[in-house]
Amino acid sequence: MDLRADFIALSETSAVQRTQLVTSSAFRKVGFKAHWGAAVQPHTRRETDTVSMRGLAAGVALAARLPSRAARPPMSQEALATCRLSDAFVRLGALEVRVITIYGVPQSETDSRDRTNALLQQAFHRAVQCAVPCIVAGDFNVRPFELPAGQAFQSQGYQDVFDLHQGSTGTVLPDDGNGQ
Repeated sequence: MDLRADFIALSETSAVQRTQLVTSSAFRKVGFKAHWGAAVQPHTRRETDTVSMRGLAAGVALAARLPSRAARPPMSQEALATCRLSDAFVRLGALEVRVITIYGVPQSETDSRDRTNALLQQAFHRAVQCAVPCIVAGDFNVRPFELPAGQAFQSQGYQDVFDLHQGSTGTVLPDDGNGQ
């Protein structure tokens, strides 16, 4: 696995607890440490008692090749229960950076914008807890600055990677195939 990345934010992992353990081991073999959000509930099949390695469409993680650690104190139980938020610190040389990973609610779901805004609000609360640089990454399923909590980030100087890329290269990043 040659990704040429120092850390990777993963959204919609669908990772149940066993999958998190197996994947963490695989990541360790290639020099990455995984920081998972809460495990998602597994899919079940009526015709078998076997628990699936794939769960519901949620789940987040951060995989880091650089020195990293779990955030302390941990996120609230309310935030963890969403299976859509994780929080860790990554050391970039002498600088430590908080990385919050989000998986926003798909727009096909009821109240997706409100629910994604609530996730961003919880992330904002974490981001401003300490004066450490913070990266908020993931699949938001909406442009984050379109939401009130995203505007709170923007008012603190946060920038959208799509805007940064276009400003520095003059080209638009391709969307994910869903118009996002």
